[in-house]
Amino acid sequence: MLGLERRLGLEGRLSQLIAEARSLLDGATVEQVGGLWRALGLLDQELEATAGSGERRRELRRLRREAGLLVAHAHARAVLARDFGDRIAEA
Repeated sequence: MLGLERRLGLEGRLSQLIAEARSLLDGATVEQVGGLWRALGLLDQELEATAGSGERRRELRRLRREAGLLVAHAHARAVLARDFGDRIAEA
């Protein structure tokens, strides 16, 4: 799953997914971003099952929100690039 290792802990894997999403903002394909969506879905399942302090859960939710926004942005850019190609750069 995109090199996201369980030993990193949920926070570490969310942070790694955020870094991978940022790196895909320019030039990603829809298929590459699809891998991020799948990874995020798996992390969502784990997040739901995670118990912890209120502060830890808030931080996990913040990381999840940031990851989701970045993946959505990368997906939108990939779809636009696929559908419109160079015409986007000209706009």
